Amino acid sequence: MKNIEKICLSILCLCLGGCMTIGDGSLNSTGPLSKKFADFSAVQIGMTDKEVAGLIKDRAVVGYQRSDLSSSQFQPIEVQNPYRVEVLEIRGESYQVLYYLSSLVRADGLISDEELMPLVFKNNKLVAKGWNDLLRLKNQ
Repeated sequence: MKNIEKICLSILCLCLGGCMTIGDGSLNSTGPLSKKFADFSAVQIGMTDKEVAGLIKDRAVVGYQRSDLSSSQFQPIEVQNPYRVEVLEIRGESYQVLYYLSSLVRADGLISDEELMPLVFKNNKLVAKGWNDLLRLKNQ
């Protein structure tokens, strides 16, 4: 009888172990949970802010929540795009930085800088795109 108990316990452990995942909470960009909100490949330096806005959706659905606990219906959780706007003064010149939600990296309920794409405009023309260009501009 003891052997049957050991076999059953082993099978149970294997079954339960197969249902478990171990990870850091990050979303693999090629995995089934990854989510991209915009394709920035069409956004080019020299475009106007209006041209860029025409290429990128102004709202992004980042998840769903129940409308109330007793309901089985879900409502979308949306964020505005651009997610954040900043004005920079660099060497006496004014730049507007629009931070667009580009992708979800972690399903943690927060939007971090690595999930945003900065687009830098001067006089309504795109002059920098991405974090490297923004940092280069700030450090000139």
